Amino acid sequence: DQVDALRGMDISIATNARSDAEARALFEAFNFPSATDPGFTMAKQCMINREVKRAKLVKKYAARRAELKKLIASPRASFEEKQLAVTKLQQLPRDSSSSRQTTRCALTGRSHGVYRKFGLGRNKLREATMRGDVPGLRKASW
Repeated sequence: DQVDALRGMDISIATNARSDAEARALFEAFNFPSATDPGFTMAKQCMINREVKRAKLVKKYAARRAELKKLIASPRASFEEKQLAVTKLQQLPRDSSSSRQTTRCALTGRSHGVYRKFGLGRNKLREATMRGDVPGLRKASW
C-alpha cells in the first residue's frame, strides 16, 4: 500500500538508518510524505487563501480608503463632510484595511516569526542560510 497523505497526525517513525540522508532515502523509497517536501504546507490552505483574499481587497480599496482618510484629516473640510467620510470609511470591508494583513512564510504559510525582508519564517530562513542559499547572510560568530 502507498501512503496517500498524513492529515492532522503527529507521527514519529524510528528507523535503523545510520544517518539522516539514509533515513530520507528510505522514506522516499516508501513514498512517505515529509515536512521537507516542496509541496508541504504547515498552515491550513484556507488560512493562506484568506490572506490572498485580504491582499486583493486592500489593493482594490486602497485609493478610496486613502481619499477618505485624507478628507477626514483635512482642516478645510467641514464637520459634516468629515462625519460622512468616517461613515463611508466604516462601510468599506474590514479586510480592505492593510493592518488586517499578516505576513506569512512563502514556504510553510507560518504566520509568526516571519522576516519581512526575506518573506520566510525563522525556521526556513535558518535552513536556507545554513545551506548557503541566502547571499550575504551567515550565522553570527563572535
